[in-house]
Amino acid sequence: MKQTSLIIQGVNIHLTCDQHLYSRVSDYLNFFYAGELRPHIKPLTYDLSIRRDPPPVPPNAIKTLNAADITCYRNGSDSYYTLKNGSVIHFDPVIRRAKGFIMKESLNDPACLFSLIGAPISENLKYNSLYSLHSAALLCNGVGYLISGDSGSGKTTSTLCLISAGSKYVSDDVVLLEEINGEIFAHSLAKTLNVDRVLAGRFLHTVNKDNFPSETGFKMPLDITHIIPDSFIPHLRPDVIIFVKKDLNTNSRISPLSQMEVYRRLLKQAVLATSKEVSRNQLQAYGKLVRQVQGFELLNGRDIYRQPETLVSLIEQIGRYHADN
Repeated sequence: MKQTSLIIQGVNIHLTCDQHLYSRVSDYLNFFYAGELRPHIKPLTYDLSIRRDPPPVPPNAIKTLNAADITCYRNGSDSYYTLKNGSVIHFDPVIRRAKGFIMKESLNDPACLFSLIGAPISENLKYNSLYSLHSAALLCNGVGYLISGDSGSGKTTSTLCLISAGSKYVSDDVVLLEEINGEIFAHSLAKTLNVDRVLAGRFLHTVNKDNFPSETGFKMPLDITHIIPDSFIPHLRPDVIIFVKKDLNTNSRISPLSQMEVYRRLLKQAVLATSKEVSRNQLQAYGKLVRQVQGFELLNGRDIYRQPETLVSLIEQIGRYHADN
């Protein structure tokens, strides 16, 4: 077993890991942004080992989430995260400990493995009032934007387009929301951007796109600050939230959304905590975010993919609308 300590958004993680898992797990966790240390938060102890026969989830546990890769169960205050092959991680929020038993076969599927490993870390952050949201975050002309949407809707494309035009970024995929003095702020979870070969060829002219896998849709983490210095900021106060939807059969357009519609769409991009008390606090934070921001829908059409500067023009239009209101 190997041991190490690292920091994710100010929270200490004490990792003890099977040697066969260590390089993969530590590389994955090091992609997360360390942030500023939060000494008042109790560290998370994380133990991972390879087992041929992981222990089963307790029979009286209640299923709370059934996602594409992971199923989550709750038993009292404890959470259990499982893969189809039987790999399981048990998270105890009281003592802040996650203990995982991983099937060796999971090493052949890094995406599922990393989703499993990340789940209790995300849950632990929620217990510390840091709530994840599937969203990019950028600062454009002094206005803070959240760009939210399903995978493949164009969040990373939008992020790269706006960074290339001079905007600052917090994230291209996931942010952590936190209430500070009555306002909601978005923190970076990972400084890197997830870029595939096509995006590298379109935007990152100083990067050799041949270094990226040729498989369609396969993304690699990339620290964009090596190419565009000073483009990263660790957090921002959101003023506008934009829900993106891809439709290459039409031209791009924007339209305002009501607060109720913003809240409905926001919940689609969030995973609630398994604890009722924590999820209630999480929903309250989302409600404050909805009241803080102006909401829009952006239809990502064929014109943005042909001329990325079209997105810059639309964002400027939204910024003017925000300034006038």
